[in-house]
Amino acid sequence: MGGILTVRLAGGECFTGVGSIAILRVLPMRRAQERVAFTLVELLVVIAIIGILIALLLPAVQAAREAARRTQCSNHLKQLGLAAMTFESAKTVFPPGFLGPRPIPSSSLNWQDQHTSVFVFLLPYLELDSLYEPFERATVSGNLVSLLDIDVSNDEDPSRVVPWWSQEIAWNAAHAHISTLLCPSHHQEYTQGVFPANIFFYDGSSVVPTILNLTGVDCSKLGTTNYLGCSGFVGDVLPPGVEWDPNVDPIEGRDTLDAGRVIGIFNNRSKTSLRDITDGASSTFLFGEVAGEIRQSTGETSCAGFAWAGCGICTTQSDLEDWNSQTKYSSFHAEVVQFCYADGSIHAISRDIDKYVYRYLAGMGDGQITGEIP
Repeated sequence: MGGILTVRLAGGECFTGVGSIAILRVLPMRRAQERVAFTLVELLVVIAIIGILIALLLPAVQAAREAARRTQCSNHLKQLGLAAMTFESAKTVFPPGFLGPRPIPSSSLNWQDQHTSVFVFLLPYLELDSLYEPFERATVSGNLVSLLDIDVSNDEDPSRVVPWWSQEIAWNAAHAHISTLLCPSHHQEYTQGVFPANIFFYDGSSVVPTILNLTGVDCSKLGTTNYLGCSGFVGDVLPPGVEWDPNVDPIEGRDTLDAGRVIGIFNNRSKTSLRDITDGASSTFLFGEVAGEIRQSTGETSCAGFAWAGCGICTTQSDLEDWNSQTKYSSFHAEVVQFCYADGSIHAISRDIDKYVYRYLAGMGDGQITGEIP
């Protein structure tokens, strides 16, 4: 017998034979090559689905990031509160809000006092001794009054009291950017510059917030703060016997109280102790957030920075919902501004808080106990 013979013909037929016997067998045809690419319609559908998923997830991601930034901000306030309470424990008084003229004038200022802020006094308690020492040593060689002397103002010794920005080593130290003093949600550029110092004074009819501009000096690189100490409704600026805005509404039917008596913990050359906070530490502002932003009716915004070396205080004269002043408590968090109370607790205060409750939270001994804030 012969060998096996297979003959393949066009069309797929094969003849297989053994010897002289031939068997016709039809082999299956090879399948057409399978398609492996997407069509344009399929690709567009996939892209649309991915876009929808991103649109759904992005707000959640942004909200999570803002929640993390807000938590970090509250931690910064917590550190400031702890530093202030540690200072009080060591010195029996809180540091002053700032070192300004005494008495505060009712007209233009000469800005010749030290104008050192509360944050300079807190530097050692924030483990920043290297920044504190230049302020401590700045006036030694010139036989000048210390930039940290609470008791001596320019009015009492005009030849020896000078502002911190006039001393080179203090000026250089003030350019340090301290992360504890910066809110991570603050994202605006300082289009109106950075102010070396701020102050509030009574001009005979109203309490005026004033910020310093140093002519011909570049202050844009100074280290800034997004937190300021609370000096009260208008601060301790009214001359003796002067009542301003005596028709402040009381809380829950209490007697009407002169707004000038709603005094906060931090003021000009103040020496406040815990026993002075008769309204209770858990009902009194210590520090609060400041965005430094003004919003115009046209929708345009501008922002100013507050140098930590010379800006230490703010008041509750402007409501949280107002955006017509830079020197007011405000924040870049949605709907809230965070405050540290005198007991060290942190509270997120709603922007629509009752304005009188907000006003009296700034006072430490006005007798208007606000109770629990929602």
